[in-house]
Amino acid sequence: MKAVITKPMCVVGDSKSTVRFEPSTPDNPFVEVSHHVYARLKRANAAKPFTMINTREKPGKVVEQMEQKRGL
Repeated sequence: MKAVITKPMCVVGDSKSTVRFEPSTPDNPFVEVSHHVYARLKRANAAKPFTMINTREKPGKVVEQMEQKRGL
């Protein structure tokens, strides 16, 4: 699974060896890890799931719809 690393952390990997993770950067927005490793990172508040952001959406339309509802 893809995870965003939020703080530096060392955890036990799938092969029982220690793996060091560094915080995600714009150049490396996520790392591919197993579910077990992700669970360890998440328990330590060092990771969150990676979600793709669709840059083609225009947030202005949502704001306009909310303003129209308030006017009613």
